[in-house]
Amino acid sequence: MDKVVKERFRQIALALKLQAKEYKRRLKDLNGESGRIRNVLDHSIPREIHQLDIKRLDDKIDILTTWKNKVEGKNQWQLYVPWVLTVAAIAVAIFKH
Repeated sequence: MDKVVKERFRQIALALKLQAKEYKRRLKDLNGESGRIRNVLDHSIPREIHQLDIKRLDDKIDILTTWKNKVEGKNQWQLYVPWVLTVAAIAVAIFKH
C-alpha cells in the first residue's frame, strides 16, 4: 500500500508541475495583452459615435438629394418654358386672325 501512496503522490506532483507549466504558458500569452487592447481602443471609436456619424451623413445626403432633385426639376421646367411660350404665341397668332 505504501507503494501505491507514493505513486499517487508522484502523480499529483507531476500534475501540479504540468498545471504550473500551463499557467506559465497562458500568462506569457497574456503578457502585454492589456497594452495591445489599450492601443486598439485608442485607435477605434465607440459604436454609438459611429452610428451618430452615419446618421448625420445620411441626413446630409438626404438634404443634398432633395436640393438636387429640386434644381433638376427647375432646370427641366426652364427648358420647356420657352417652347410652351412659343407654342402659345403661335396659337394666339393663328386664332387671332
